[in-house]
Amino acid sequence: RIKAAGAKHVMVFGLPDMGYTPYGVSAGPTTAGGLTSMSQSVFNPTLKAAVANIAGVAYVDPVPMFAKVVASPATYGFTKTIDATSAATAIGSTACGPNAIAQAAVGDSAASPNSLYCSVPSASPVIAGTLRAVNADQTYMFADGVHPSAGMHKVFAQLIKDKMGLLLAAALGS
Repeated sequence: RIKAAGAKHVMVFGLPDMGYTPYGVSAGPTTAGGLTSMSQSVFNPTLKAAVANIAGVAYVDPVPMFAKVVASPATYGFTKTIDATSAATAIGSTACGPNAIAQAAVGDSAASPNSLYCSVPSASPVIAGTLRAVNADQTYMFADGVHPSAGMHKVFAQLIKDKMGLLLAAALGS
């Protein structure tokens, strides 16, 4: 639809290793393995094949960059990745903590908070803020059980920036 709307160049982003997310780790090794398999052996190859022959569409594989961050988080400014010592500590690896308003309104779970309702601390007593630590949105890899934090999005944006020139040159036949 994006191409039909007039876009000349589109980047399609695959999934990182979904087994190595706070949710995947907290669900145990069997579920984590299934999520890894689903994301790496099913979803990404299917997506890549589906866009392979569409002119002006480039597939971006986040897996190598994700693996680099996991292997050396401090290099990318992260102080918190995944604490896999238990299910509770894995979920505690998220930048966003529990949000009482979201729990009441939409059933957001204290054990698995949703990044949709995450906020920075405010002077207003109504908006207490839900980041687990100052700058957690920049120093934790994950915002919630499955979504990257703002800091991880910056890492992925740099990956796209680094690839943009190469992808545009290939698309233009240079």
